[in-house]
Amino acid sequence: MSIHVNLGDFGELVHRWQALPSPDLSVILYSMTYRVGPKGQVVIPKSMRDKLGIIPGDEVVFVLEEHAVRMEPIHVKPSLLGTLAGFGLTAELEADRRKETYR
Repeated sequence: MSIHVNLGDFGELVHRWQALPSPDLSVILYSMTYRVGPKGQVVIPKSMRDKLGIIPGDEVVFVLEEHAVRMEPIHVKPSLLGTLAGFGLTAELEADRRKETYR
């Protein structure tokens, strides 16, 4: 048994397939079903973590809403502690204080 394929028709089929609009991936992000593990843990799908900017170590809050649980990331603003280190500002401040003391 042999199969005859007209490559011209195949090329046209590929061209039409490439011209189709891309699927809406937000539908995929909206709902996914997972099984709760023995310790009550559920994995947040990577696509959802990426969309929400959740990385390992981030904190999240769980809110009970009627018959559902809503999980939201807690985006804490980074601390400014140490951001000016290495600029020599402490030495400059101490020098200014000494000048003021001798006035």
